[in-house]
Amino acid sequence: GYKTMMAEDWDKGVFNWPNCKGFMKAPTTHYMRPFQLEMATSSKQLLENQGKGNCFEPHHHLNNYMEKFLQAYPNSPKFGISWDSSLGHDYSNEPFHADGDYLEFMMRNSEELDNSFLFFMGDHGLRFGKMSDTTEGRRDVSNPMMWISVPRRLRSNAALMENLKKNSNELLTMFDLHATFVDILETFTESYPPDFTKPIQKDQLKGTSLLRPLPTFERNCKTLPIPFQYCICHLERQPVKDTESFPAIGQVIADAINNQLKKFNLQNNCAKLEPDEIMDLKMIVGSSGLYETTVRMKPSGGLFQTFVRESDGHFSVVSPDITRLDRYGDQANCIDNNELRPLCYCQRSQQGRFFFGTFLD
Repeated sequence: GYKTMMAEDWDKGVFNWPNCKGFMKAPTTHYMRPFQLEMATSSKQLLENQGKGNCFEPHHHLNNYMEKFLQAYPNSPKFGISWDSSLGHDYSNEPFHADGDYLEFMMRNSEELDNSFLFFMGDHGLRFGKMSDTTEGRRDVSNPMMWISVPRRLRSNAALMENLKKNSNELLTMFDLHATFVDILETFTESYPPDFTKPIQKDQLKGTSLLRPLPTFERNCKTLPIPFQYCICHLERQPVKDTESFPAIGQVIADAINNQLKKFNLQNNCAKLEPDEIMDLKMIVGSSGLYETTVRMKPSGGLFQTFVRESDGHFSVVSPDITRLDRYGDQANCIDNNELRPLCYCQRSQQGRFFFGTFLD
């Protein structure tokens, strides 16, 4: 079977942030979490100071760990995840200074990587800061980059390369990425190389392998499992100058947030939010009363964005997924509900009950 590896640069990472259940035992053959726990606790000051003085950053630990894994088990199939949060999570320009480090890593391990599927990707764009206020930044929030490198011996397979090239211009989802992993895991062990001209039919999968032809239906946010709030299809927007409806729109968004908190019995922990100011209101051209709205709430000062629909003079929030555009820092430390933390502003009596570290978004 496969030898597996999971490595992150932060102890509160993908499977633990901030209140995920995690695992009762190590989920992989090699698991970097014990090192990160030590890094975050008893050895934090020693390791941070040592690294800072020697230009040794978290991604160096990750690359070294991954390199050891790549060099081990020469006769076994391997699956590894190396997840770097600190390098570029908060600032768009930070990753560039590590280009040389990653180039050297790939050159040193070119023999192993030439025999591998390599997925080089992000999970989301910047959710706050000046970059997120730009057109490109807003597009990238739900459309992070992903590069795929296939084993060298497959690069001459015309069907595979044509599929990848064509599919790279289609609307894709995380379910398609999952289906791709399943394709590699199951198909490549049965017959090598597979027939890339045929799609894989698996009823339990919500996506389609990117190595195969995609289904012929039109791919958009209606036909794919993409919530409307996260749809990246271009919708023409027209600014709304008439401010008469602003109070009602702001209130319906505040009510939606407060109702979500109340649904999970968090109304005693989190302050009741009220609309402070409509910062931006745009009508979706060609729609029947659909508006993209950005509102600042009080007392948190938080910026929230969602879609609101008008019908017969009444407004309603289209999706329960209301996006927080700015950092919420320690405003929600009094609750442990990961999905609702961006919406919560702790009552004074509840502040300081919990602490979850950094990377609050």
